[in-house]
Amino acid sequence: MISRTDVFTDSWPPTELPNRNDELEHLSRRLGPTTHGYEGEDVLIYGSSGVGKTATTRHFLTRKLPAYSEAAWAEIHCGDKTRNMLLKEAAAKHPDDVTVHLNWKPRRLKAALERVVDGKPYILVLDEADSIADHEILADLADVEGVSVIVIVHDSTEWLGNLNNAVIGNFGIDSTIRFAPYSTDELVEILEPRIRKGLNYDAFSNDQLKRIGDETNGVARYGIKAVWAAAEIATKRGNDTVTDADIDDCFKRAKVKMREANLKSLSYSHRVIYELARRLGPTVDKSVLESAYNTHCEEIYADRHRDPVGWRQVRNYLEKLEKYDLIERKGMTRDRRYKVTDPGLKASIDLDFVFLTA
Repeated sequence: MISRTDVFTDSWPPTELPNRNDELEHLSRRLGPTTHGYEGEDVLIYGSSGVGKTATTRHFLTRKLPAYSEAAWAEIHCGDKTRNMLLKEAAAKHPDDVTVHLNWKPRRLKAALERVVDGKPYILVLDEADSIADHEILADLADVEGVSVIVIVHDSTEWLGNLNNAVIGNFGIDSTIRFAPYSTDELVEILEPRIRKGLNYDAFSNDQLKRIGDETNGVARYGIKAVWAAAEIATKRGNDTVTDADIDDCFKRAKVKMREANLKSLSYSHRVIYELARRLGPTVDKSVLESAYNTHCEEIYADRHRDPVGWRQVRNYLEKLEKYDLIERKGMTRDRRYKVTDPGLKASIDLDFVFLTA
């Protein structure tokens, strides 16, 4: 039944992007100055996980922007990267050649970025920007003539609250784009082309797709994974088409797929904290987790060419893990515990040297 699996992954670039015309138009307005060789305006994109923030941004930059602008652009996954790491990547990903080194001071890295940009339009996509620990990077980028940023976060209010007065003015109401979940009919319209490309024939009825749209609350990533999971279940059961029973059983499998993809997409530090919680758990007290991390953080980061992140930043990572349905928080702050959602899901992190005790 399944002829292609790549069309059901997050990385597959759709030819058309239905039901995001307003968002695409907003991006076009903000970056319109690049048409004339000027710096674009900054953009803040926010919304819950899986509603198409990154996919829409990539679609705009790869399919819409080249029709009217020659602006260079690059995507940076912020993860747990330091200010130096982000500056180095911003310069290194520019289409023109530039030599930069991570051990340079921020001022020197910023100067290298200024030289390679040379005042021409350069758009930087800062994906997963919730994870940025040192927001001085926003001031660095704002100072470089020609550079504009598209910042992608989950919660705009929380993110803006961490900025200083020097850059917060760049992200006013006109620069902000909220991505809401799709309606059921809109999500069905997104699912249909993937089904045509990924399955050998029309395996789903329209009513079944509407049910998937309803059950997944308009979250595109969840809906796409549910279609994929239902087709896998139907194939395993020897069904020629997807049955209602296959739909019944697809949502649990789809959530597993989402958690696997989410965990894989996260930074080293996120995966370290997840794996520590998993090995100590499946439910672990905050104090036990904090003690284990503080005891072993120097070993954990020994080969990472950076200092360990502090526990305050680890708390931010735990919040991201919760948003990605990888852990659950239980109890109040003083007695907080963390429960791993799927203890069988392992992170690709080597922690064999860590001797954990509950």
